[in-house]
Amino acid sequence: MLNKFTYSSQEAPWTDACQVFENKMEKLFAVNFNYSAVDTRPLHGSITSYNSPGFSFSSLEFTPHIASCSEFAPDPPAAIFVSVQKQGETHLKQANRECTTQPGDIFIFDPCSPFRLETSTTHVYSMYVPCQALLEHVPHVSSLTAIRIDGKEGAAALLRVMLDELFSVAPNLKPQALLPLSSIFPQLVSTVLLSQDRLDDVAPSRLNAFHKSKILSFIQANLRDPSLNATSIAKGVGLSSRYVYQLFEGESMSLMKWVWAKRLEQCRRQIASPALRNKSISEIAYHWGFSDTAHFSRVFKAAYKQTPRECRAAILN
Repeated sequence: MLNKFTYSSQEAPWTDACQVFENKMEKLFAVNFNYSAVDTRPLHGSITSYNSPGFSFSSLEFTPHIASCSEFAPDPPAAIFVSVQKQGETHLKQANRECTTQPGDIFIFDPCSPFRLETSTTHVYSMYVPCQALLEHVPHVSSLTAIRIDGKEGAAALLRVMLDELFSVAPNLKPQALLPLSSIFPQLVSTVLLSQDRLDDVAPSRLNAFHKSKILSFIQANLRDPSLNATSIAKGVGLSSRYVYQLFEGESMSLMKWVWAKRLEQCRRQIASPALRNKSISEIAYHWGFSDTAHFSRVFKAAYKQTPRECRAAILN
């Protein structure tokens, strides 16, 4: 059977419920949420979660409460919460957007970015969908958090019904059954997100500029890393490799050519620095990610019309 986890607040003193739920959510999903009850009423709730590598889904029932995160996580999100409202009402705020969902509605949020979620007595089904799987199809998924999705129409209705069925059969599912489901559900969620009219309101040029800026900042911060490549860059900024390549398709220089050009600039700056005249050229080249000094000399000359030694001599003499 699947790896199943259950917890009820009845297992702990009500005064400790918020702290316990924070610990349980962190253990289950590696997220750092703050929980608080509404007014003076104590927080009560229960969690039933099924987990396997790459795919987790949970049934969450709570009395009125607030869940929030006030800071960005240091790492890009590993997954996105996709939730179907079963009972009650949820009011979600994230990234200058907010929505209120009723039974049958669907909403998503990024657990690694600031958010505030306030509920009545509520019951939701939630999936923890790997972010990379969504980014392959919906690179601007971050612009679709905190919007209400009508779960009674189109692909969203199919997702809602399939999630209902998944929970009904979960107690009897074997772990190997989740392997195909771990690809089916992210694709279905992507279809739901792509069907939203809100996508038409997103300015692609503004999104592209934002993502490019994020990518270039990451490159500058990791320029010395010899393992830096398109895959590690994409992972570092939480985007898909394909989308990262697409962002630079129209540029005069490809992404990795830009990386090497920036490394050359740093090498030239240090080679020409009087303060570093005792540092060897090969040492400088290795420092900025070049593993072959002969190759470094060739590309340096191609870029600056002189060898590294000629550059140092011309400036320092």
